[in-house]
Amino acid sequence: MGLLKKRKAKPDRKIQRRLRSEKSIGPSLQEKLEEALRSHSNEISSLTTGEAKTQVLMTWRKTIDEEAHDYADAVVSHPNREEIMKLEVDTIMTSFYFGLMAKQGWVAEGDALQGAYIVGRAMRDRLRCMGVRLDALNPSLGAIIDEALSKIVMIGL
Repeated sequence: MGLLKKRKAKPDRKIQRRLRSEKSIGPSLQEKLEEALRSHSNEISSLTTGEAKTQVLMTWRKTIDEEAHDYADAVVSHPNREEIMKLEVDTIMTSFYFGLMAKQGWVAEGDALQGAYIVGRAMRDRLRCMGVRLDALNPSLGAIIDEALSKIVMIGL
């Protein structure tokens, strides 16, 4: 019985390991996107308008409210909802920045769209580590989140 002890992984390490092990996308894509974000952060800030931020947030909210209301309910009732909401904002804005970078030619459009999948997957992993029971929610939640993030990348284009 003692052989099956549950070990609690540190969330950030677990997410980073998963991101680095994505074979279908390749480990260099994440590094390329991170480098582009770092090297163009000032330009990205100047290209990001309040109107665009509003459109990004509304796209996210509309998709979640219409297609994944059980997820929205789980977030609202979760004790760490502020941390979850910050994670959501970081994820959706990163996806938007990927679109902006593709529009400027700093990364390929396909890479930007794959980047949205990477950050969406990392967000779901982080949510699980925070105790959000995603497996008890809509079975297509992952696809819904990925679709919303892809739409957000397209806003940046």
